[in-house]
Amino acid sequence: MTDTVQALAAIGVDFSVPETELRGWLANADDTPYPAIAQALLGWGRRLKAPVFLDVIVWNYEHTPGVTSPRAIADVRANVLKAAILEGSNKRYGTQATTVEQLFAP
Repeated sequence: MTDTVQALAAIGVDFSVPETELRGWLANADDTPYPAIAQALLGWGRRLKAPVFLDVIVWNYEHTPGVTSPRAIADVRANVLKAAILEGSNKRYGTQATTVEQLFAP
């Protein structure tokens, strides 16, 4: 099985926290949304033009009003995830992209 952190890096998803902390979250599907969100991102099979932090994506996702923190991939709402990625990218790079599709590599 491919290492999740490496697989995420291959699609343009990195992180701004210590790697050991991130790996702990990715290994804890009962208490964190990281495994579900990571698998949802990997399932898209798309690569971002510029990296976006996974921890920021998760933060944005979880702080969306009315959204429940997912524990299974089936619980991840694609529209909320796309908005979380878009917000994370725009803040990181000071851009004003309006759709997540603008962030994907061709």
